[in-house]
Amino acid sequence: PYTGKPSQHFSLVKREDGYFTIANAAGQSLEVEDWSTSDGAKIASTTPSESLNQQWSIEDADAGYLSIASRFSGKALDLFGMNTHNNAQVRLWTYWGGKNQQWQLIRLSDEGTAEISF
Repeated sequence: PYTGKPSQHFSLVKREDGYFTIANAAGQSLEVEDWSTSDGAKIASTTPSESLNQQWSIEDADAGYLSIASRFSGKALDLFGMNTHNNAQVRLWTYWGGKNQQWQLIRLSDEGTAEISF
């Protein structure tokens, strides 16, 4: 559940080309681990770079929700196995519009920090 801890806060920065970088509270960027293009690819946080595997598209999904997809692979962030329990994994999967692939951004401050929640 949401606790308000910094580990649940992310900053989204829109790039000039329309894609986003997503950074955690420690300033590390989310990326597709090992440049994988497979369903089930892992997401990691690492030192920010201009790499395509650290760039994300954010599109409207159902009302009030968004899909977030890797620029590198085109695969969407997916709550793996539709698991809604604590410590569930987020991985990449071919987008099919499931609720486990829809995210809500909630602004936490005027600085643009947002929580991404399922």
